[in-house]
Amino acid sequence: MIWFILIAVIIILIVAFVWLWQSKKTESSAPAEELDLNRLDVGGVVLIQSIEYFVEQKNRYASNGEEWFELKLSGMEGEASWLGWQTDIPVNENPTFPSITLTQEIDFDRLNLSSEELAQFSQDQSGRFDYGEAIYYLRRSGEDCLYENCHARGQSFYFWDFEDEEHEKVISVQQWGQHSYEASVGHFIRPSEVDIYSTSDSIS
Repeated sequence: MIWFILIAVIIILIVAFVWLWQSKKTESSAPAEELDLNRLDVGGVVLIQSIEYFVEQKNRYASNGEEWFELKLSGMEGEASWLGWQTDIPVNENPTFPSITLTQEIDFDRLNLSSEELAQFSQDQSGRFDYGEAIYYLRRSGEDCLYENCHARGQSFYFWDFEDEEHEKVISVQQWGQHSYEASVGHFIRPSEVDIYSTSDSIS
């Protein structure tokens, strides 16, 4: 009689274990909520890599049918960062090669790039240079238009976008006018590293 009871208990435990395992498997395979950065606007709050930022400005860029946005962010220390993404590339599409960038402005002279080198990069649509401990390769260059604060009237400029071989770090150079250059450096971030707390200051 005792053996029958023990066997029944073992069977019950096995069934319970299998049920719990299947439940965990179903939960882990459920799709996560997709990140929608387009909802963010001025006054919003976003958590990036466990750091809280406030959205101070939203700009739109457009060129040759492509469109992307950037947010000017301020952290607790007051230092400005820029969060950028392209609208025709879903940020959740390929987690292995994220398309969201987080950058900060630096002095262009720190890159040790000349206007002649940049012009050659544009002509060849290829180029590389060293910065810090990484080698950066030209990903694309061309003319673009900035619509500051998403206004209807834009301002044209020329740009060069670089990234390292590991698709981790990025550098962007912008030319405004004939001899005015701006630069920013940063890295790619994954959608899982971004949490939206509020989309704008109109949402409590």
